[in-house]
Amino acid sequence: TLVFLYVVRANDITPSLDIASTAPFSCAGATTCSIVNANFAAVNLDCTGLTLQPPGISISTDAPTVVSIAAITTAPTINSNSFVVGDIIDILMVVSKKVHVDPSPDVFPDKVPLLAMSTGRTGAVAHFIGYGIDRTQLIFRYIVQVGDMTSNLMYVGVNSLSLNFNQATIKRLTTNPTTNMNLLLPTPQALGVALKIDTSRTPFVTNVLATTPDGTYFCGDLITIQVFYSENVVVTGQPVLKLDLGKNDRNADFVGGSGTPVLTFQYAVGQDDTSRDLRYIDVKSLFVPIGASILHRASIPTVKANNRLPFPGTHGSLSANNNLVVRGTSPYITDISFVTVNGTYTVNNVIQVAVTFTTTVTVTGVPYLELRTGVVLRRAVYLPAGPNTKLVFQYRVETGDVSS
Repeated sequence: TLVFLYVVRANDITPSLDIASTAPFSCAGATTCSIVNANFAAVNLDCTGLTLQPPGISISTDAPTVVSIAAITTAPTINSNSFVVGDIIDILMVVSKKVHVDPSPDVFPDKVPLLAMSTGRTGAVAHFIGYGIDRTQLIFRYIVQVGDMTSNLMYVGVNSLSLNFNQATIKRLTTNPTTNMNLLLPTPQALGVALKIDTSRTPFVTNVLATTPDGTYFCGDLITIQVFYSENVVVTGQPVLKLDLGKNDRNADFVGGSGTPVLTFQYAVGQDDTSRDLRYIDVKSLFVPIGASILHRASIPTVKANNRLPFPGTHGSLSANNNLVVRGTSPYITDISFVTVNGTYTVNNVIQVAVTFTTTVTVTGVPYLELRTGVVLRRAVYLPAGPNTKLVFQYRVETGDVSS
């Protein structure tokens, strides 16, 4: 068996490859050659009636062309259906034949083919990032930048596909790729349904209010405060809301809401905290420490939110929206008195004593109240009840108890 190798060349084309004639064998160049058998007798090379097997091997050296371009990414459901700085838009380019793109975006991401985009900003390009379901699908990615603005995204023109200053190639896929793809694009048109880009939007605070009901709150009580933004925001780290509480400034800690337009903060009333109408300190009271951030929500969040708060006491501020009184002093006793009416009591009679506090208290365990009955101290035991400003203790008269 003799094996011959043919390398397809430019402009070759046939629906079914076959031998050229009944005498297809010849010597390469000007050399002399022969085909003989083991006894050095010449072989009959007449190929009359023979065809190349298997049949149907077709050859086409047509250059691949671009068939269509469309966005894979759909319009966002947030940010007023607009893409904002940091958002990612993936674009699918379908070509007529399988291709090989060099270099690989995994190896040289800055040397790949580029697709020039019409965003109102000079130099906006989408980068090739890989193939789709096969090599007839090329995927380009555009990341929205500051200054981009368009009501409907599209590429610039028919010559918008470039090889990145000849750092890249797109060739028809073969054993040894040599045929360059035709880079001419279809006439530009919208890449999808109203792919709007608006990078003028910056989230800002519109309202601050407490979800905790108006009222008076004491040590250990939790107060939940929400900060509303004009756009969706994402939070990293631990921002805080600084509250004005008399001689103490306290922090309400961030507890949730990242990815939405509403951030939630929570404050626990502490010892000596006081306020007749809870408010934050000033317009800069939403503090974002080093390492933390509040950013406009996007595929790659980039733009900082404007965290300036409404001036305390004005429309949209915490103190204008709510009436929260804070009394952080510890409860203290204001009165101790008998519940049982005046009279003379004997052994096994029950006497109840009430202890009144400045605010509602909760009891754990079984406290008692010591009573002096002559030379002996007796205990009035707490009668369990729910949270209250008044605790009731009960004492049972025993033999030998005396009191005038």
